[in-house]
Amino acid sequence: MLDISIIIPTGCETSRCEVLNRSIDSVLSQKGVALELILVLNGPRVDDQVAEQLHQHANIRIIRLPDGNVSLARLAGIRAVRGELFCFLDDDDEFLSGALKIRVSTMRSIRDADVVVTNGLIREIEDQPMVSEAFAKDIKANLPKSILKINWFASAASTFRKAAIEESLFDFPYRYFEWTFLFFSLIANKKNLLYIHNITYRKYENTPLSVSKSDAYLLSCPSVLLDVLRLPISIPLKTGVKRKLCSALNAVSKLHRRRNEFLSAWISHLRCLKYGGWRFAPYTWTLMRGLFSAN
Repeated sequence: MLDISIIIPTGCETSRCEVLNRSIDSVLSQKGVALELILVLNGPRVDDQVAEQLHQHANIRIIRLPDGNVSLARLAGIRAVRGELFCFLDDDDEFLSGALKIRVSTMRSIRDADVVVTNGLIREIEDQPMVSEAFAKDIKANLPKSILKINWFASAASTFRKAAIEESLFDFPYRYFEWTFLFFSLIANKKNLLYIHNITYRKYENTPLSVSKSDAYLLSCPSVLLDVLRLPISIPLKTGVKRKLCSALNAVSKLHRRRNEFLSAWISHLRCLKYGGWRFAPYTWTLMRGLFSAN
């Protein structure tokens, strides 16, 4: 049996060809593990010439989906997994040398771990660790609560034990913030998450291809957090999520205000107050000034 399956969802657009090849190379160059690479090409912008070149690669399995939805692409990849373990890599990120050997050996030595999460590097101008030595202690002290401070549960960070993780846990429609929802869903379903401080991946931030630059990314956050609140998580976690929700609704209200969409700005602001965001109450006067100046 294969040790591990790696799933890379990608729109496979012409503009992503260079970074996609970097991601693929970082997987296929891994040593000491029996692996398979599953590429899920999704959406209407797939470069057919690039797709044809990928089909000719003997070490890559290709799945093609018409809908450009990264969550559906990951689910399709999971359904095709043949490895004992599986993990993901975004098409603009990369694994570091020895990454998969560390993950496989950790999960084989700690058999009750359903998910192993590793540290990684964040590349902006230069590499910085996703998790500092100090914050690693916070994670180990209270893993669920720590995610409310820093989102260290990145797509490239985690390895899942196939026998312990139901496909249904990945069956959600989100295009953004899907890893936030997945983390709390795993906690709600009492999965055993283990954090280890080994650095195994590099994540590229603030690139022109980054989806986090889009307004759609910002606008989608409140609905995901509302769905998190519907999960059977602890009261302290729900309190922390509500605080995040209020911050997200305030950010959405500001976006609408910049667009001169004052009704939508007011709706988001009032929802923020409804969920306890009274620290944003002074922002009410900013909205009122904008409304008067518009008139």
